[in-house]
Amino acid sequence: MAETTPQVEEGFVRIANELYDAILRAPFSKRELLIVLAVIRKTYGYGKKSDDMTMTQLAELTGLTRAHASETVRDLASKNVILIRDGQYGKIIAISKTYRNWNFTDRPKSGTSRIRTRPESGSVPSQNGIIGVPKRDPERPESGSTIDNPNRQPQKTTPKDRVSAAVTAPTWSAYSAAYENRYGVPPVSNAKVNGQLAGLIRRIGADDAPHVAAFYVQHNNGYYVRRGHSVDALLADCEKLRTEWATNRRMTDTQARQIDQTAATGEVFRSLISEAQP
Repeated sequence: MAETTPQVEEGFVRIANELYDAILRAPFSKRELLIVLAVIRKTYGYGKKSDDMTMTQLAELTGLTRAHASETVRDLASKNVILIRDGQYGKIIAISKTYRNWNFTDRPKSGTSRIRTRPESGSVPSQNGIIGVPKRDPERPESGSTIDNPNRQPQKTTPKDRVSAAVTAPTWSAYSAAYENRYGVPPVSNAKVNGQLAGLIRRIGADDAPHVAAFYVQHNNGYYVRRGHSVDALLADCEKLRTEWATNRRMTDTQARQIDQTAATGEVFRSLISEAQP
C-alpha cells in the first residue's frame, strides 16, 4: 500500500502572511515559538480566533512538560504576544495580531536561547525589544541612528515602567481578547491606556481586574456601547462593575428604580400594620 502524504483537504492552517512574517522576525525562545505554533494550530487550524485550551493539551502538542508550557504561556502573555483569559476548561488563548505591541524588552524565562533573524533579512530585533524595525541606514539622518547625532542619548526604560507593563499585562490580555471577540478588531494600545489599566488595578486589585475588564466588554449597557467599551468608561465605573461581576448581576437603571420602589412600598405596609395593631 502506497504511503499517503499530507493533504490540505484533511485540514490546514490559514494565517495572514504579515502575521506569519512577524512571527518569523520575533526573537522567540525555543519554547515560546513552540507554544505560539501550538496556539496557531488550535485556533487558525480550526478557523477560530481563540480557543479554550488546557496546559496539558499544549504540552502534548509541543512535547514540553506541563510546567514548562504553563510558564511559557505566562511569559508570552506578559509580552503581549498572546491574549489570555479564563475559560470553561482551561484558558481561552488567542494570538495578538497587533504584533507591533509585542514586547521583548526582558530576557525570556522560558527556554535558554532566542531564535534570531539574520541582519541581511532586512528586519532585526531592535535594542528596545520591539520587532519589525528595519535596519538603520547611517547615510540617512532621519533614520534616527545615533551615528548621525552623536549628542543624542538612547532612551532608557526604567524598572518602574517594566513593572507597570508586567502588572497590567493580564488585564490587557483579558480586555483585548473580549474586545476583539466583540468588535472583530483589536483595541488601541498606548501609554494612556496602560496608565488607565494601572489605575484600574490600584482601585480593584490585580486579581479581579482581568475578570472585570472582560465582563465590562460583554456588558450591553447603552452608555458603554456608545463609548465603544473604552478603557475610560471601564476605569470610571470600575467599582460598580466589580460589584456586578462579583454578584453575577448587571444592575440597570430600571432594576435600581424597581428596588427603590419595592423598599418604599414595604415601608408603607409596615407603617399600616403598625397603626392597625392595638
